Amino acid sequence: MIKQLSMFLKNQPGELEKIISAFNDNNIKIIAMCITDTNENGIFRVIVDKPLKAERTLKKIGVNNYTSRVLIVGITKIKKLFNEMNSNKLNVEYMYTMDSNKLVIKFDNLEKGYEILFSLGYKLLGENDIFVEESNEN
Repeated sequence: MIKQLSMFLKNQPGELEKIISAFNDNNIKIIAMCITDTNENGIFRVIVDKPLKAERTLKKIGVNNYTSRVLIVGITKIKKLFNEMNSNKLNVEYMYTMDSNKLVIKFDNLEKGYEILFSLGYKLLGENDIFVEESNEN
């Protein structure tokens, strides 16, 4: 399971740039991201290489965020993946692509999703596959 940061943003110019600039200024690399919106607000979800540093950076610039856990699953056959989710009664709360071979997935029951996908032999990325060691970071 991987840490994902989520932020509620006003749906107006400059909100996203403020975050991207702060990450860039602090050498925080965005690995995957997703933006969804309503008329007034947006939700910006990111997976970064230095999540603890990113949380501190967001706090410094006044952006409220929360951390949740998601799965990143390597896929080769997407139809099979969705069949497995359906047959095991896993509900997808949200999902987005990390690249053409990986999905970021938030299930309603993340532990069950992990156990099922792992037992079926899906490649699941762990923190060591994504995050940079932060013990020496500011």
